[in-house]
Amino acid sequence: PRSSTVDLHYRLQQPGSPSPRDADGFLRRKRQVEIAGATVPFTSVADTLLLSCISVAKALFNREPCAGYVCDIGASAGRLDEADQQRLLDAATAQGLDDTLLLGLRAADVLLGGASTLLSQRATRILPRIGNEDLLSMVIAPWLPSLRWPQRRTVLWELCGRAPVRYLAEAGWAASADISRRIFERPASR
Repeated sequence: PRSSTVDLHYRLQQPGSPSPRDADGFLRRKRQVEIAGATVPFTSVADTLLLSCISVAKALFNREPCAGYVCDIGASAGRLDEADQQRLLDAATAQGLDDTLLLGLRAADVLLGGASTLLSQRATRILPRIGNEDLLSMVIAPWLPSLRWPQRRTVLWELCGRAPVRYLAEAGWAASADISRRIFERPASR
């Protein structure tokens, strides 16, 4: 009786954010969830958390609010014991998204008041020059004129684990996406 919305994307990440090494894995690792008597494939808990962290990175890159994603991260992370947290970190590292995961978890800790878990302790090292108050504002109200946003290349450098080769590859992809966008946004000449 109710309609549903499915949000489709060509890519999982924002140009300028690290891309997952195995994007198809998000679909392979699905779990079955029963909804109204029907079995529906759904992403795993760990992958749902990782996808929410990717969305936080996208939102911060675009300077958009992302508190909803951050609440999803907090809810998912709160269900993980220490062994699950280590498996999640290992999976994120295998995907090349460990720092993206830690950014999402740091935002969740700042918004929801966490910080006593294994992952929370590691997350404090992500974007250390951004204070917790500024990060909270970036998550909730990114339009505030008082915010001093880090440069996008600084965020990308952090999310690439400060690895020069990976940073250059991701920065090149972001630059090409920006150039393409500018070309297609030009008004048609008459």
